[in-house]
Amino acid sequence: MHCAVSGFANIFKEPYEACCITGGRPHLKCHVASTAAEIEEHQRFRYDVFGKECGFLTEGDCPDGRDCDDFDRCSAHFMVREADSGRIVACSRLTFANPYGGSYTERFFDFPPLSCPRSAICEVNRFGISPQYRGRAGRRVRLLLFREMLAMAKERGLTQALITVHRPFGMVLRRDGVPLVPIPASIRAYSGYYSRYFDPSDNEPFRVEVAALERFLLSEMQASPA
Repeated sequence: MHCAVSGFANIFKEPYEACCITGGRPHLKCHVASTAAEIEEHQRFRYDVFGKECGFLTEGDCPDGRDCDDFDRCSAHFMVREADSGRIVACSRLTFANPYGGSYTERFFDFPPLSCPRSAICEVNRFGISPQYRGRAGRRVRLLLFREMLAMAKERGLTQALITVHRPFGMVLRRDGVPLVPIPASIRAYSGYYSRYFDPSDNEPFRVEVAALERFLLSEMQASPA
């Protein structure tokens, strides 16, 4: 698939402020990609996780070693790095109203109309996490990504997020305390990028109220400040 990145970095007027967690080792830093090179780095990390490790993609799908799609053009790309080494250990993507039509979640599922306009909804997708930062040990990484995505959603006046995740990862997020609300949905026949490897029946769609996510993260910060 062709990966065009020119102009992506200009979605935001100013570089988004990074956040650093200093408790524990190694120190972790989260930031949003602000250059084409950083977006490509995000896409290569995604391919390492979803292609090389999980097998959802092949070299034929991503001949240049990058996982990318049309939604990259209307998304913010978050990365967590080890502060000392600079190595990416996790990523996620926050997708905004798509001027090209449709949504990421609707590629795979049909669901009832949501309670707010599309312009107030974002989508959380492309969660990729290095093996050593998974499970219970990776909770601070996952919540750091959510904290930074929440800040951007609030900054843009968004009130709700959709998130489609692999069922085991959905269980991890719920165990973390993320206020996921299941969406009653039916699987849509999809013949696109992931059809040969991606099985929607192994995934679940959720919605997250931005206000509920903020309350949860504030309570976490008060309980164990970064």
